[in-house]
Amino acid sequence: MVWETRDGRRQFFPRLGAPVAHLALPADAADGGAGGALVAVASATNAVQVVSLATRRVVHRVAGVRPGPAASAVALAAADELGAAFRTFAAPHAPSGTLAFADLSGGLQFYDAAADREAAALQAVPQGHFLSDFALVAAADGAPGGAYRPDVRLFAVAPGGRHLATLDEFGFHANLRFWAAADAGIDGAAGPRYVEQAVVRRPHAGGRVTALAWHPGGEPLLATVAQDGLLKLWSATDEAAPPKKKPKRRRAWDCLLAADLADAAGDALTAVAWSPCGSVLAVAGRGLVALWDLQRSEELARLRPPAGAAAEKSFHFTRVFFSQAGDVLVAVVTGAAGAVVAWDLRSRRPLAALALRGLRAALLERRSGLLCLAVPRLALQPAAAAPAAPAAAAAPAPPPPPGGTCILTVPVPGAAGAPLAPRQCLWVAEDVADLVPSPSGAAAAGAEAACLANVVLCTPERKLLSVPQAAARSSG
Repeated sequence: MVWETRDGRRQFFPRLGAPVAHLALPADAADGGAGGALVAVASATNAVQVVSLATRRVVHRVAGVRPGPAASAVALAAADELGAAFRTFAAPHAPSGTLAFADLSGGLQFYDAAADREAAALQAVPQGHFLSDFALVAAADGAPGGAYRPDVRLFAVAPGGRHLATLDEFGFHANLRFWAAADAGIDGAAGPRYVEQAVVRRPHAGGRVTALAWHPGGEPLLATVAQDGLLKLWSATDEAAPPKKKPKRRRAWDCLLAADLADAAGDALTAVAWSPCGSVLAVAGRGLVALWDLQRSEELARLRPPAGAAAEKSFHFTRVFFSQAGDVLVAVVTGAAGAVVAWDLRSRRPLAALALRGLRAALLERRSGLLCLAVPRLALQPAAAAPAAPAAAAAPAPPPPPGGTCILTVPVPGAAGAPLAPRQCLWVAEDVADLVPSPSGAAAAGAEAACLANVVLCTPERKLLSVPQAAARSSG
């Protein structure tokens, strides 16, 4: 709103879509220059809009990565607890070369990190439909807050970008939404564009959904797992429109399978992944992984960590990966009791296990076949040894930089059962919340360089770091 100080008249401007954080006028506005007809409005969504006072329209807009749900280091460290909020931090959209993020208003933002610009946005939760059910927003210090908002907690983009799945929550209710790419909306100049096809209310009535995974071949087939111990498969089918409407066909999504794996994976299921050929599903839970044969619709095997491993019984696996050849499976426990376990799928025996206290994020980079890990630097510091007798000419060693994250690469062991041997690649001063595949693949000489060239480091504040940027911040 603009006030005319001479006569008290007010001009009302259209809503800008977010709370206003700051206003700024051009330098010549005080002298009555032409710039006085413009005002820059910074909003709480990390965007700046230039508004013309004469036309009352937005003439220019610059948007950064929108703020999202809190991903503090404390929350990340608690990921090994069943009560932790399983959440998608970011997902690559390869056709457009963008990364998808959930914002605080029930939407998704597709951001082009290479061009540092917003490519597109999708309002996943209808703006006028959440007056009765909301997810409670916690304050910054963890205490309950007084505001309510819709929450897109999980989302996944299908290979090729043809389909998108989102899971939004309103208090005790959850909606699994299926989206299809609009015409020319996969990699067009306007960025990714999707239209909603179907909504499934409470897809897992017995517990919170913890993971989504699309079929790797681009088929319209989605796997979901939840704390109720069920693995569900959802498939797209065409159905006729009601007779009173125009004769056209619409897409519906049906549940093809609901397999109870509670006994196989310790009640709650916490991670799911497809094999490269799309014929086997790995479903993880507390201390073991169940393999499900899609063609036979039956359980194949149960994989357990080796005796004495950190993830043997007490902790839930949060990520599972198949190797590119499909002969090795890797399961990861994030959080304070971090661990990595690998199995040979031909013999179905454990190959190796590795304990990494405080492990925050893991990603199997398929081009290089290396496992990329993000571990807090302090978690890798050796225990203090007993002080030795001081040497006469010994100079004091410089103290290590406080905090930060170590990025490690680990070769996935083959059938021979080589140990999991992590190698430190770089150290970054920021806390890394997640490792996301780069939406635009890059070639590099050497497996380790190829791995890091195709990984984006995401901080809790949603700062995106590529390896050249992270290397500039590294030391030692």
